[in-house]
Amino acid sequence: GARHTVHLGDVAEANRQFAERAVTVVLTTGVAYPAEGLRFAPDSTSWVDPDTGDLLSTPTSGIAEIRHRDRRRAVGRATGRGALGGAIGLGVIGTVAGYDAGGCVFFCSGEPTQAERMEAALVFGLAGALIGAGEGALYGLIVGALSDPTDTFVVELPVETRGETAEADEPVPSQGVALTPD
Repeated sequence: GARHTVHLGDVAEANRQFAERAVTVVLTTGVAYPAEGLRFAPDSTSWVDPDTGDLLSTPTSGIAEIRHRDRRRAVGRATGRGALGGAIGLGVIGTVAGYDAGGCVFFCSGEPTQAERMEAALVFGLAGALIGAGEGALYGLIVGALSDPTDTFVVELPVETRGETAEADEPVPSQGVALTPD
């Protein structure tokens, strides 16, 4: 996965970024909590515990990182890379083999012309690219599904609200805090 920074200078943008994501909130103490509907404020951050439905909050400065697993993105990237690599690899092999065969795959009387060689190279190259893309995509699908697609986000507080880092042992239940969009 990748490492990103969440800038809380624009709280509304940070809230939009995490509104629909299921994430894990890791506190500075190392304790991790599953979270949905993450809502930032400069002084506190709240979320819903997906297991209990409880609304929890903790000081924003007490958050070490936020983790998000996006397996679909990992599968998509690996599938695309596999398809591209397979298409290029077998496409080149097919082109060379087609040119060398010169259109005389089974029987050939005489030396093939330059046009016949080029035509065979094109046909074999395209066939190789299509087969390679399929095989590469399948390989990429498997590799992507088995990879660890966890992105880590570090929260950066605005300069005017930075101070001591809070040590929150566990988040506290919130009363009456609405999780509505800005």
